[in-house]
Amino acid sequence: MHQRVVRAKRKLIARPLLETLTEAALLGVPLARLIRDYDLDITGPGLAPLVRYCSSLKLPGNDDETITDSLFPSWISNNNKVQVMPAGWYYVGHFPLGNWHKDEDD
Repeated sequence: MHQRVVRAKRKLIARPLLETLTEAALLGVPLARLIRDYDLDITGPGLAPLVRYCSSLKLPGNDDETITDSLFPSWISNNNKVQVMPAGWYYVGHFPLGNWHKDEDD
């Protein structure tokens, strides 16, 4: 079976900030306002799935390690900025149900 390999630059947000944004969004704060208030370098359509996936982790009985590892890979730092996937990393599968990989020659 053919694996989907994605090398397009994906933007992610560190866990503490994404959880804060998710809590605010669940309370009804519009994503556009969150993007503006936190001065995030991401669009609403880019932020929406991250918030949706993060909120799914908060459901009772859901401790999906695959989603957690997809949202918060080892390359992400704990700063309050949107972070772009570094060179040499790629994603295999359909986000967030796949895996992060690093090129072996890096």
